[in-house]
Amino acid sequence: MIKTAFVILSIGCGACGARADETMTFSHQGIQRTATIHAPADLAAAPAPVVISLHGRGQSVASLRDSLHLDATADREHFIVVYPEALSRLRAAMEASGSFTNYATQFLTHHQVTEDFEVTPQIIQDFRDFLAAREIVPGVSEWIAEESFIENRLKTEIFDQALGVEKGDQIEAQRDPVILKAVEALGG
Repeated sequence: MIKTAFVILSIGCGACGARADETMTFSHQGIQRTATIHAPADLAAAPAPVVISLHGRGQSVASLRDSLHLDATADREHFIVVYPEALSRLRAAMEASGSFTNYATQFLTHHQVTEDFEVTPQIIQDFRDFLAAREIVPGVSEWIAEESFIENRLKTEIFDQALGVEKGDQIEAQRDPVILKAVEALGG
């Protein structure tokens, strides 16, 4: 099953006074992504060219910005720069290997899942063993940094396969920071 998400980058200029860079967070194919957006302070309230600046494995957005000086060029030439954050190495390995989908498929051959299903510490340990058998062995700090994401991603994938994509999407929405901010703004 393929999920398709469309991300539309829309940057409003408003009065175009001095402003700080903006951070955009979105979810695409079950993966939360973040990007820093730099727009010149004097950018007109009209369509503008956009440059997406990608950095290599292990390089941070900050080090890329420091080395390229692309913000100064954008200010001078009047274009917007988008700096997407890279996935952590662990997330990239798990996603590229299909680990969540494959684990969920294997899990569901031996377990029945209902709407009150929760990912338990035993399931987390089983998933770690599953990853290790595929030579994906994260360090303790990598695992701790991604543990909440892993738990939610496992639950989403298991729900997708057992109860349908709509239920999986509900789980994904519960951790989506954009949705959470909207609910908070509405007083929920």
